[in-house]
Amino acid sequence: MSRQTPEVAPRCDVLGFEWARGTHMRNAREPMMARYRLAAEFPDAIHTPTDIKELDEVVPFAPGRLVVVAGRQGAGKSALGLQLARYVSTSSPVLYLLTEMSLEEVVTRTVANAAHVDAWKLDKGAHEQTLAEADRALEWLAEKANLTFVETHGGSIKAVLAGVRAWHEANKASRLIVIDNLWGLGMQMSTSGSAEMSLQLGRLTKEFADLSVELGLCIVLVHHLNRTGAPNQREEALPDASQLGGSDHIGNWASSVLILRGRPQAKNELLNGAFIGDPTHDVFVVKNRGGRTDQRIGLRFVGSQLRFEGSSAAEPFSTSPAATARHNEYRQALATLPEW
Repeated sequence: MSRQTPEVAPRCDVLGFEWARGTHMRNAREPMMARYRLAAEFPDAIHTPTDIKELDEVVPFAPGRLVVVAGRQGAGKSALGLQLARYVSTSSPVLYLLTEMSLEEVVTRTVANAAHVDAWKLDKGAHEQTLAEADRALEWLAEKANLTFVETHGGSIKAVLAGVRAWHEANKASRLIVIDNLWGLGMQMSTSGSAEMSLQLGRLTKEFADLSVELGLCIVLVHHLNRTGAPNQREEALPDASQLGGSDHIGNWASSVLILRGRPQAKNELLNGAFIGDPTHDVFVVKNRGGRTDQRIGLRFVGSQLRFEGSSAAEPFSTSPAATARHNEYRQALATLPEW
């Protein structure tokens, strides 16, 4: 059920919209019942697991959805986006676009997250044991993680969108693309002021929302919040989509909006590799089309390893091969369904 462009769309029987994709309700029964039956046969295959149970139970990371992950500087939004990408990449190809970080920085973060080693030790001159752990992690990631990073610094939005489509054409099994971050892409656009920037960010968000439907995968869009000052921007204010930086349209076009916030005075404690104590961060689900909203998910975060976890302890070098096989079977069956 992907969205087509006018140039390639099949003709439909709606007068005046022959170039579009459309149908009369009389023609909907057969194709829709086929999809409902397939969903009943594969109830979990359409969702992409993230390895954080609490998140998976609330937010559907599914094809055709744009999920915005937002937070203030240092809240861990990039860490969460990278963790999702790293885990999903063990079961299908993932593209991670960078607008601020360098390749070296994001690879170091990925090593720390996958192997549960401290990133700062790698940057400050690691001892032999840490170097050995890093080498093992890089070898494991090269074999297990189908994860591609691209710095988009200096590229036009048109070039970025064309690149995503070309990459997906060569990686049709992909289930996830992460863009880190929207504000960085927005800064690459030529604008004459804040009002035009706001409009452009809204349009760009719609581009990615449309792209997620067109390509049949989930896009995670990392973004900043507005600066503090207004009453709804203060730390004690309940998070909502109006806090997203730059444009109200960002929240409008997103399927889900997650706002990440650290808990004041919260500390991480580890015992034998597992967290003890209360959650240190909250994920506020302020929009969730087709799912539960107004949810608050408590997560634990170890900043030195750029790693989140819920109630279940995270394992180093974790993968989800069973979910991959089931999802691939579902997608093969989906391709055989009756067309509109």
